[in-house]
Amino acid sequence: MTMKDRELDKLLEAVSRPPEMDQRAFRDAVWAKIDTRESWVDRVRNALRPLMPAVALRSAPAALALVVGGLSGAAMAQSDPHDDLAIFDTNSSYSIVAMIAPSKDKH
Repeated sequence: MTMKDRELDKLLEAVSRPPEMDQRAFRDAVWAKIDTRESWVDRVRNALRPLMPAVALRSAPAALALVVGGLSGAAMAQSDPHDDLAIFDTNSSYSIVAMIAPSKDKH
């Protein structure tokens, strides 16, 4: 037998032996790992925690501009009083439709 044959025999013998592992310790280690596992929400929150101050600092002006723009747009979008000279408005007395269509009072 050569040296390589002896090494191969030792490796085969080591593989054929049952594992020298404590089943109870392995099971306890697996359950301990499962019990201490974080949810994906907590992992994402912990990963993003260092970036939050920078994101908040950059997004504050954009949020303020959005609020001010929304309020000023809502104030400007309020309905105007009825204008009879708005000829393209359907409820105007001088609209094209009102002039062409027969009036309801004549029938």
